[in-house]
Amino acid sequence: MHNFLANLDFFLDIAKAEFGNQIDQDGNFYFYPKEPKVPDIQIIAIVLLAEAEGIDSENLLYARLKAEHPAFFCSLPHRTNFNRRKRRLRDKTDELSALMAAKLQSEHDVHIIDSMPLPVCRFARYRQCRIMHDDLSMLPKTGYQPIDKQYFFGYKLHALVNDKGLIISYYLSQANVHDVKLLKDITLGFIQNTTLLADKGYISRQMQLDLFDDSQIALKTPPRKNMPANPNWKKWMGKLRKRVETVFSQHCDQFFIKRNYAKSFNGFFTRITSKIAAYTLLQYINHMANKPIGQVKHALLS
Repeated sequence: MHNFLANLDFFLDIAKAEFGNQIDQDGNFYFYPKEPKVPDIQIIAIVLLAEAEGIDSENLLYARLKAEHPAFFCSLPHRTNFNRRKRRLRDKTDELSALMAAKLQSEHDVHIIDSMPLPVCRFARYRQCRIMHDDLSMLPKTGYQPIDKQYFFGYKLHALVNDKGLIISYYLSQANVHDVKLLKDITLGFIQNTTLLADKGYISRQMQLDLFDDSQIALKTPPRKNMPANPNWKKWMGKLRKRVETVFSQHCDQFFIKRNYAKSFNGFFTRITSKIAAYTLLQYINHMANKPIGQVKHALLS
């Protein structure tokens, strides 16, 4: 963390440039009767930088800042207040991610869609799990992961990425929601006139017709074992489809997206949003440095 403050200034400059006139002269999105110790824009920058450096809990962040940057630590609000404001600024964090992603998109991209499990506890303990009850419409559910051939308890992250690994849109659902049910929600309005690659879980003749009629999206999936060969599924599509799996692996290895500390769904959703925004910000930094955007692990190295 010896470059934390220098990187923080860098993240702040990017955030201020993207939000422009949305923030006031103090760097806040909202009105505060009493001026806070740290403005909103800096809260977002600290959260994203911490995620980018693999610090995924406020407890660890505060402990390391206290030990390595004591003067800066004294200027921060209490950790409870910091976490509360982080949750309040979730929509702005997501908006920043969308603004940066829009600058990295290309009209000729091929897109890939897939989902990954996000367990909130070990499956053996799910009957005793009492967390995530603040939103009754998004209670964690039991789902099945075909690749691992095992059940899990929690949620699923559905992500739409392009052929460079940029996340165009995403959706957080309960674990028992089938991937096909969210296909329209995650694609329509975000992409059009493009090829969309997916795995066998997205096979749906009616969905293929609907996507093409609505937005000229050509959904391509490999055939199941009990189906005849699909002439529209090419070998290069199978290789390119693995790009989304690389994106999920990066979120697991660098951003610890499957590690859960949240006790509420609001906190859980905020953690996921922050990790995706930090990932997109690192891609944007690579783009500005004329480096491949997918090399996010080395984006902050000088």
